[in-house]
Amino acid sequence: MHWVDLPPEAAAVRTANDEFIDSLLSDEEPHDANRAREGSSLREAYEKAMEPYSCRFNIAAMARCRWLMDRFGMMVRADAIPWDDPQFAAPTLEASEELAGAQRVAGTAGIPSFKVESNGPWLVHVDEIEAALNAYDAAGKRKRQRAERDSVWQMWVEWLRETREHGGFSVS
Repeated sequence: MHWVDLPPEAAAVRTANDEFIDSLLSDEEPHDANRAREGSSLREAYEKAMEPYSCRFNIAAMARCRWLMDRFGMMVRADAIPWDDPQFAAPTLEASEELAGAQRVAGTAGIPSFKVESNGPWLVHVDEIEAALNAYDAAGKRKRQRAERDSVWQMWVEWLRETREHGGFSVS
């Protein structure tokens, strides 16, 4: 997961990485040892540049966060609409996937469960984060303090507060 609104230097590295991956998917350039080395060093640069703007949890830690989000009323139980649904029709497959990844659940407040139950790609919007944090902050202080004994939960809540100020976050 990473911020949506990245600083320019991190955004540039992400763009270069995305373009390199796209070139691997095309038949335009041969796949050889030099391309593999180029990809490896680009990936290292990408990981280093993105690290301050990213959050990574293993499956067990994320399951714990989802469980607590559910208990605090921060998450909306919902199923994703598939990317090939007609409402996401666009000129390109990439554009359709981008529209689907940004989908919202109408009439609800909080983060849709499907956005934190898979690797997406999903866009978690600022208003979804804000609603989740409002639900959390509205819970009793004692209940929050008990949950905050869990260091993973502390990191997650801090991540949500941080990303609220940076355009939300993407899950991929």
